[in-house]
This record gives sequence, structure tokens and C-alpha cells, in this order.
Amino acid sequence: MKKNDLKLVASFIANKDVKQELDFAFIGNGAIYATDTRKAIQFNFKEIRGKALIHKKLFKGLEAILGKDECLHFEFDYLHTDNVKLNIDTGYYVEDENGKNIIGVKAENYPDINRVIDMQLPNHFALESINDLQWELTQKNCFIDDLHLNPVIAYSDCSMFDIYYKPQMVNEKKELETATVKIVAKKADENGVIFTQFIAVFMGRKFESKAKQEF
Repeated sequence: MKKNDLKLVASFIANKDVKQELDFAFIGNGAIYATDTRKAIQFNFKEIRGKALIHKKLFKGLEAILGKDECLHFEFDYLHTDNVKLNIDTGYYVEDENGKNIIGVKAENYPDINRVIDMQLPNHFALESINDLQWELTQKNCFIDDLHLNPVIAYSDCSMFDIYYKPQMVNEKKELETATVKIVAKKADENGVIFTQFIAVFMGRKFESKAKQEF
């Protein structure tokens, strides 16, 4: 992992959420998962193994110490550079003998993000660059807050993007349903083989134009 990878994943981790586990990223075999309930990411990192929680503060700390082109590796439950080695499991969990008065969080209680990541959306388009992603989505009647999309747009290590979406629409009950967008970002490895670097899903916001027509 590089500095940009850490920055991207950290942008999906909640900050002082009521559900304490959302202040952490979840380590699963071959991937890092994070969500703040409005967006979710699966960042593929094949080196990583086991189940653990990494707090957002650790991500920010690693981002600060990592050089621009320096790589972070995984080995024996540690993330490490040539000079720094940190245990990835920063979760904490305490309960009494009756299973009450629980303090902290543990990896087993992290929400199942796979059901969000694996969701099927009805529409699709492809891009080689997502610099204008916000404009592309508004043309499809998908409205996502800038603060959610900007970290993905700023991430510059992928060159192929499949965009799946369900546009904002009025349902049968005449209620406004917000859009849902899924981005599958791909790149080529050193051997030219295409692989998926990350999958990100975003919940949209309601948008109804308040502009008044002028002549």
C-alpha cells in the first residue's frame, strides 16, 4: 500500500460514530473494508490476511509517516515499512463474566459490507478518467455529495472505471428515492494483467431544483 491508498481508505472511515466499530476499517482476507453508512469501500490488498480492526487514527498516522513513493507491506499481523512496524489490530473489547457492560469493539461485530459491495445496480457506463465524475453522474440523475466523491476522484492510481448506478426517481408511492452509485476501479499490474483495485458504493442525496425560470 502507498500513501494514496491509505488516504483513500481513511476517507471512508467514520469519525466518532455512535457505532464505535465504524471508526475502524475492517481487515478481511485480501481486502480492507470501511464505511460511514453513506459510503463503503473494499480496497483489495492481497498481502493482507486474518481479521482485525484498524482505527482511523492509525491510518492517518501511517499516512503522515509514509513517503510519497514508499510502500507499506503486511507480514505476521503487522503493517510495516523498512523503518516502522505496527500491529494492525487496534480494536479493543472488554466485557464482564455475564457478557454485560461491554466496552469497545471487536472484528466479529463489524457490519457485513459485502452485501453493499455486491449489490446489483441496473445501469452502467465506463470511463478512463473520473476527473469529471460529478458531472457525469448528474447527467444520469445521480446526486452524490462532493465530500464523498472527491477522495475517489483525487485517487490517481487507476485508469479504468466501471460505473453502475440507480438514478434518483419517484417511486410508486410518489416518494423521492435517492440514487445509488457503485464504482469498480481497475488497473494493470506490472505484468499487464488487469485487476480490480477497489470497489466503492455511494448513497445519494435528494436533489430538487429550487431555481426559478428567468426570461
